[in-house]
Amino acid sequence: MAYFSNGTEGMDYQANYCDRCVYWDNEWACPIWVLHERHNYDGANNKDHFLHKLIPRDKDTTNKKCSCFTVRPEIVKQHAEDAALMAKYNEAMKQKKKGL
Repeated sequence: MAYFSNGTEGMDYQANYCDRCVYWDNEWACPIWVLHERHNYDGANNKDHFLHKLIPRDKDTTNKKCSCFTVRPEIVKQHAEDAALMAKYNEAMKQKKKGL
């Protein structure tokens, strides 16, 4: 079950996972996030609570990736385009070094 000690931790988690997920909606959030907001106190001291399956935590209490996290296709495409552009840049730099 996700636990955030302050709002900044929650915002960081959202930026790393939620904002990039197909299930996230800026107006309505997502069902997993809403369940955590509504049932967090119920599940905090109950190791068998369903929230522990949705956003698990490791032994050092770090919130892990949501079990439903799926990267939006446009982000995957953008990463591929960025990687291709970086490869072209690196090749150009190699060629430039050879010419010097």
